[in-house]
Amino acid sequence: GQQLSPQHSRKDSANSEPKPIAASGKKSLSLEQLVVDTALDSSQMEEISLNMRHGIFVPSPSLSTSDSSAAASPAIDPVPISVCKSTGSPLRLTPSSPVVSSAIATAATVHNTESPQKRNSKGKLKKNRRVMCRRQNLERLPNDEMWSDPSMLSRAVEIDISCNKLTEFPEEVLQAKRLLELNLACNRLKDIPQTCLSLTTLTTLRLSVNFISVLPDYLFRLPALQELIASWCSIQTIKFPKEPPFSPIEVLELENNLLHRVSSKIGNLTTLKVLSFSNNSIRELPDTIANLTQLTELYLDENRLKRLPSSTCKLSSLERLEMGGNRIRNLPGSWFDESSIAPPLRHLQVQKNKLEMLPVSFFRALRRLISLDISENRLKWIPASITDAINLESFYIGAN
Repeated sequence: GQQLSPQHSRKDSANSEPKPIAASGKKSLSLEQLVVDTALDSSQMEEISLNMRHGIFVPSPSLSTSDSSAAASPAIDPVPISVCKSTGSPLRLTPSSPVVSSAIATAATVHNTESPQKRNSKGKLKKNRRVMCRRQNLERLPNDEMWSDPSMLSRAVEIDISCNKLTEFPEEVLQAKRLLELNLACNRLKDIPQTCLSLTTLTTLRLSVNFISVLPDYLFRLPALQELIASWCSIQTIKFPKEPPFSPIEVLELENNLLHRVSSKIGNLTTLKVLSFSNNSIRELPDTIANLTQLTELYLDENRLKRLPSSTCKLSSLERLEMGGNRIRNLPGSWFDESSIAPPLRHLQVQKNKLEMLPVSFFRALRRLISLDISENRLKWIPASITDAINLESFYIGAN
């Protein structure tokens, strides 16, 4: 039978569900305020990152343009757009999909929760500055003081030009020598030029919902890059670098693309902690994935995988593995070999595959599991080692 405890997946975080961010305080929409002094606390940024990473997009409250203080808007339930409401199956969303454009537009909106009086109480602007120019239907950046004067952009640490109609990479952003985050999501970009290497302080690059077919190797050489998000594009090829230097990248999300294979050179990105290839057409993974010893989360659901490399037993930090909706018949034997150690998994999803049996020592080798989903397979029995599953809280086994 099936337990009735809520299923834990990427849509629901390990600790709490993502919550909408309500707006308080006020913000001007005048051109003079395109360079905005912000004071977002770390918890807000974590919530926003969590919402986008988990495919949940929270409609944003309207911005206030009045002189009076804006009241906090009521929370709006998050809407998962990557899952079909009728069937529950993942959708392959394309850059032209209206729901994607709308979702990215609303998710990208971040509100300042600190009042102007508090922010300016010391008579000076704070150091963190954001340049906002999103949802303006721009085909190119305007030739005004903000984009043509290097002194204006030199102070920016975040630039958001998402949800426009840009067809070429805006070279103006290269003047931002202190830039930490660049958001180019939901445009019409086809490539990213090598000149972006001049962004030596960039830590986060968002490229989702564009028309990029090839992800060039020099992106993985940006000296400070920690997070690269390029989901819902048309990526068919990823060119990982062959030799150092490599970016200190920790998060790589390439969901809903057109990938069929993964290069063995991915093993060079040894700093990766979160890797997502969900909703592609990948048939196999290279053995070099074992080099990613810092990897804690791996998302492979909705691909065409028939097996996992035996070398995955060396993923000594892996706590979450999601590979539902593939064609897997057997789990790697190396996980259950007495001469090796299985990954320290706490969350494993292998639903909607072709599993016919579990190894006798399955629950003994994976005794740290908190949640397990092996539903919709071809299993006929459960090994007696289930008595070793002392930490298991959620166990789904239906439709076998």
